[in-house]
Amino acid sequence: MNLAQVKRHFATFARTGDAFGLIGPPGIGKTWTIEDWVKTLTAADIRPDLAEDGDDKKPVKFIVRSLTTMEPVDLVGPPVVENGKSFNAVPSWIPVDNEPAVVFLDEALQADFETQKAAARLIDRQVDGCDVSPRCLFIVASNGDEDGCGVVEPPKHLLNRISWFTVDSSKTSWLLWAKANNVFESVVDFIRQAPKRALNAFDPDSPAKSYATERSVTKLAAQIDGAPLHDWRELATATCGATWAADFISWLRVNSAFPDMEDLLANPETVALPDNFGILRAVIRSAVDYAVESPKKHRVAVCKLLVRIKETTTHAELAAMGIRDFGARDAEAAAAKSDRVPVTDADESRFLFEALADLIA
Repeated sequence: MNLAQVKRHFATFARTGDAFGLIGPPGIGKTWTIEDWVKTLTAADIRPDLAEDGDDKKPVKFIVRSLTTMEPVDLVGPPVVENGKSFNAVPSWIPVDNEPAVVFLDEALQADFETQKAAARLIDRQVDGCDVSPRCLFIVASNGDEDGCGVVEPPKHLLNRISWFTVDSSKTSWLLWAKANNVFESVVDFIRQAPKRALNAFDPDSPAKSYATERSVTKLAAQIDGAPLHDWRELATATCGATWAADFISWLRVNSAFPDMEDLLANPETVALPDNFGILRAVIRSAVDYAVESPKKHRVAVCKLLVRIKETTTHAELAAMGIRDFGARDAEAAAAKSDRVPVTDADESRFLFEALADLIA
């Protein structure tokens, strides 16, 4: 099953209050899926048979804990003695009384055995000295044993306390989620047209440190959104792996009229420009980078490029963005190189920038 299919059942567990678990490979979006779902809930959705007045307008508290970072005492509280009697000092994060909440216990099967047993006590609401809220919905998540992520298999009687769903990567689900969350369009378009492995290439036997998953692909989309074009390959390699990065850059060149920067700066008034807003924005940032780093060679070309974008495309706002970026970066470069840049270069820089601003205004 994929996460979208499993999500159809979440309301059932919210109604009954029974704990459930998600098992699947790393990075497929288990945490995101739960978090997005909780945002749609009101307090009246958790154990409606125990709802109170006004619950239909109250949000649900969302608590996330990673069991691999916890000890048993963090779940059931340390023992204390008072008036000759011992009891557990209940951790403050545990919902009590009739408080509606969703507690998400991540990395559940990677935790050590004693921590798993303590988590089972909490889920069963058997914490001494504490009335764990009956309206607290417990959800656990873990990688599977086949994922090579250090699973510590608990006894069957502990597993039996939870309803388990095995989930896998889903390109369709991620694309829907990405559209709803405004993930950078160039990455979304690549995933839409590429094989499924482009979205999730997790291989437990691979020595690679970086690889594509729904999580890393989404992180990369945020990283390159606004980054200079010439940084995209390095960022993609660091976040999703070298092979993924090469496929992504090749796809961009073929499918997005991805221009060669040297050709663009040599022919700023004639070279083909991409229609894609995100790609064009990255092209401008890269062109500005080149101009700042090598002002004598590329400065005039960038001016011509920005004027062309303003006058001949539907993305005039990108030309204005380029000017702001150009001015800020140019001032930084001039300050950093003030002891080495001749006065004539500084004057030329100021003149060109002011002329460009006048043209775009």
